[in-house]
Amino acid sequence: MTPEEADSHLSYETGIPLWVKVLATVALVAGAIVLIIVATSREDVVYYKHVDEVVAARGQWQGVKMQLHGQVVPGSVKRRPLGQTHEYRFLVEHGGASVEARYVGILPDTFKEGSDVVLRGVMTKAGMFEVDRGGIVPKCPSKYKARARSQAAGTPPGSGGSPP
Repeated sequence: MTPEEADSHLSYETGIPLWVKVLATVALVAGAIVLIIVATSREDVVYYKHVDEVVAARGQWQGVKMQLHGQVVPGSVKRRPLGQTHEYRFLVEHGGASVEARYVGILPDTFKEGSDVVLRGVMTKAGMFEVDRGGIVPKCPSKYKARARSQAAGTPPGSGGSPP
């Protein structure tokens, strides 16, 4: 290859071959397009909402996959046999608002009335929250919160004092 032919394949500004610049530009544009598609894809988005937020705008949240956080209303849990499993209906509340939830399956051992839960599912047109199978995550109270409360009450941790 003569020096004149070599010069025709190089960019005069940087000395980088023209084909490398074209390939880099194509890769950059393709990467940007993929990033835009992934960022705007709402199919896999799962929102995390509190009961009062969803109840305030029920129509907006119908059919939308979400995680719903609230507290199981004491005395609201109803169980009905359904073949080999059970159907559970219960109220979940937060911020003065409540919604009825429906779950088919086996409840987690830590599910208790009055406790915080996160439910994964969708709000139906009827205004009920339909929980996915395996979509109940009871939130356990933190040991650190219990320790902080006992210290605030003046009871040393591990002293056997009753919680406030």
